[in-house]
Amino acid sequence: MIESIKTPSVLFVCSRNGGKSQLAAGLMRDLAGDAVAVLIPRAPTHARH
Repeated sequence: MIESIKTPSVLFVCSRNGGKSQLAAGLMRDLAGDAVAVLIPRAPTHARH
């Protein structure tokens, strides 16, 4: 029986400073390459304080 190998994914979420999420994601992409799927959610555009 052949088992399928799935690519692990990492979700970076930062509630106060979105720049930290992008920096962490960029570092993960640089270090892991295509071995990991890196995800960053979009920040909401409404009611930002």
